[in-house]
Amino acid sequence: MNNWIRNENIEDSFESLHKYKVNVYTLSPQIRGVQKTKLSKDSKEVFLTETLEKGLTRECILEYNGQTYRFDRVYDAEVKAVEIFKGE
Repeated sequence: MNNWIRNENIEDSFESLHKYKVNVYTLSPQIRGVQKTKLSKDSKEVFLTETLEKGLTRECILEYNGQTYRFDRVYDAEVKAVEIFKGE
């Protein structure tokens, strides 16, 4: 069974980095080599799937409303998520 667990430490880091407050959830249990994260604000939810190779990010996939975006860096995916939440 998979559970989303709210992670307030990551929320603080996200807000510090992007100057935007969102709720951050991580998936438990974790899958080796894959980090799944859910970002939510109001009624919007964005899912990030980071694929790791030897501990480094290989790619990050952002999913929102049936649309999928691919990024080489997690930071770029987070910037896109903030744009989605702001309605840009």
